[in-house]
Amino acid sequence: MPTEIITLVVQPGRRAEFLQRVQEVGPAYLSQPGVQNARFFTEIDEADVVLGVIDWASTDDLDAAVASPAGQAFLAAIGPLLAGAPQIRRGESV
Repeated sequence: MPTEIITLVVQPGRRAEFLQRVQEVGPAYLSQPGVQNARFFTEIDEADVVLGVIDWASTDDLDAAVASPAGQAFLAAIGPLLAGAPQIRRGESV
């Protein structure tokens, strides 16, 4: 099962707005086939950083979800609040 670990740097002072946007548009994206579990965390030492951890059934499911209308709507909703491109890593549990 692949896990996606995402570091999102939000524009200064806009973390609350970002988290609200995730709550609004995230459920449609995170209910895609193949999502096993999804969690978001606020960084303790960095006020403008949000971490996401999403477990997927397969990389095909992940890729399909990102390309889906819900995935594109999610990215379009959060993108303007980011200070740069997300750092995304994919791993397998051992």
